Amino acid sequence: SFVTVSASFSAILFQPLFAARQGVEREPVLRKGVAGLALLCGLPAVFLAVNGAQLVPLVFGDRWQPAAPAVALLAVSGLVRALGGVHGALLSVTGRNNILAAASTTSAVAGVVAVLVTARHGVIWCAAGLMLKNVAVTCFLAASTRHDVPGMARAYLLDVALPLALMALGAEAGRALATAALPGAALMPLLAGMTTSLLMSTVCGLSCFAQRVLGPAPLPAAAGR
Repeated sequence: SFVTVSASFSAILFQPLFAARQGVEREPVLRKGVAGLALLCGLPAVFLAVNGAQLVPLVFGDRWQPAAPAVALLAVSGLVRALGGVHGALLSVTGRNNILAAASTTSAVAGVVAVLVTARHGVIWCAAGLMLKNVAVTCFLAASTRHDVPGMARAYLLDVALPLALMALGAEAGRALATAALPGAALMPLLAGMTTSLLMSTVCGLSCFAQRVLGPAPLPAAAGR
């Protein structure tokens, strides 16, 4: 789901915006794109990571309880892969499709290898291997566009890592408050805990991302002329 969202935004939004700008003018577009996907995909990823132990058995039954860690890892893996789509859009627009093709091929092969190597240890290790593979591919794509966005590490720290950490803290705090107010393992306390967790995570996410995502992007120089 996260990859589908990223691909849609890349074709409809990111690529046209990158094409309309040159050089350093592309930096705010990339940073807004990364921040936007971190909000849209980060919120459900954080929710699954924090509430997976309650959500998985609620949806699929108690026998699926051991799958909760794998669900959390795959959610984070999808988020990381979605973020890489922003860099892929920039590489495509700037004619560096050879780098993008190499990254896609390597990612596919590495995914198969990761599953084959970790399968004997269980599905959780498979999910962890796929997540690490996606982290490596996204880091490679980010490094390939580092000259277009000076201070890439700082951008990820302020626009991705810090807001996601606050969203996770908000989700944990919301679940803890609801659990303290409505103790027990019945359906209503579980739903209340997950709802409160989601709401507090959303508030934290919007407070972090609102200025970056909703603020106006500077027009390309060509528009002034």
